[in-house]
Amino acid sequence: MKKLSILFILPKSKIRQDNKVVLLCRMTYNKKRKEFSTGIFINPNLWDSSHQEVKPPNEQNNIINSQLNLIKTKINQVFLYLQVNDADFSVDDIYRK
Repeated sequence: MKKLSILFILPKSKIRQDNKVVLLCRMTYNKKRKEFSTGIFINPNLWDSSHQEVKPPNEQNNIINSQLNLIKTKINQVFLYLQVNDADFSVDDIYRK
C-alpha cells in the first residue's frame, strides 16, 4: 500500500513587505510531488514546522490551524476515494479532485 504524505512548507525566500509568507502544501505520492499555494499568509517566525501549525495559540492562529486541518482532511478524503474507486492514480489526480 502506497502512502500519501502531506506537508506544509514556507518558501522563506518570498517574504512580502508585511513580513508574511504564503504557506504551501506539498503532497507526495508514489515518489511524485505536487505543490500548491494554500492562499494563507503567515509570519514565518510563528510557524512550527515540526508540529505543522502556527503558534502561539490565539484566535487568529487557531483559525489558520483549522484551515490547514481542513485542507489535510479534504486531501485525505480524495486519496481514500481514489484508492477505493480507481485502479491507478497519480498525485496530480489527487490534486485535480
